[in-house]
Amino acid sequence: MTGMGTDGLEGARMVKAAGGYIIVQDAQSCVVCGMPKVVSEAGLADEVLSLNLIASGIKRLARSAV
Repeated sequence: MTGMGTDGLEGARMVKAAGGYIIVQDAQSCVVCGMPKVVSEAGLADEVLSLNLIASGIKRLARSAV
């Protein structure tokens, strides 16, 4: 999702530490892409998707083992 600065970075680190999977919204579909960009640049994103593909990405993950 979109956001500004690094406010989501620590949360993303916690998600990864707990074994979670992170989908980041791509810069082209973000109004404000600071937070997704920081998470992606930190190497925490498992996927970078356009906003219109995030829901289908979540559905795909729900149907399969990550």
